[in-house]
Amino acid sequence: MMNAHWWESSTDGKRMIRFLVGIGYTDEHSIRMLGCTIFRRLCIAENTYAWHLLHDRRSRAAIDIAERNAGIFDCDDVLIMRARDLAIAAYEELEKIWDSIVDDEYTISPPLKLEVYMSMAEAASFVLSPDILSDIEELAYYALKASALAIFGEHDTRIHNARLADIIRSVIAIDDIRRHSSAPFT
Repeated sequence: MMNAHWWESSTDGKRMIRFLVGIGYTDEHSIRMLGCTIFRRLCIAENTYAWHLLHDRRSRAAIDIAERNAGIFDCDDVLIMRARDLAIAAYEELEKIWDSIVDDEYTISPPLKLEVYMSMAEAASFVLSPDILSDIEELAYYALKASALAIFGEHDTRIHNARLADIIRSVIAIDDIRRHSSAPFT
């Protein structure tokens, strides 16, 4: 059973997110803030964060709007949906570029930078999702993937996964888990 000691010592951010989803964690505000914080604090290299890999201004705008509106009950739903649509459009635009340079047999490899930008744009499209409690896993996956690709040129996310664990703990405290979940947490 996962407990407070495990939460405080875990270095597996992906497992921590799966745990939150699995226990029915319900604090949408905290999860949305976690999504935003991943972009702001997931360190890629010295003084370089996931935020710097958000190539498109529409994706950055989605993060800004999500941060400003997380926890606001009277937020502008039209603005949020418009920003989400723009973030999705940014991803889809990159996807079209990807499709135009990758042939069906993958004999032509797309530029690594494009794959990084695509992964970050896809992650940004999830931050304003109306179902953020389910989509946080996807957001984290694509942000970790982009971070690993940016540094190592491969999909090995282990180093960034440990950094993700620290970010999660900075946003979601043990008491929050106890308050907002349907399962006991000791």
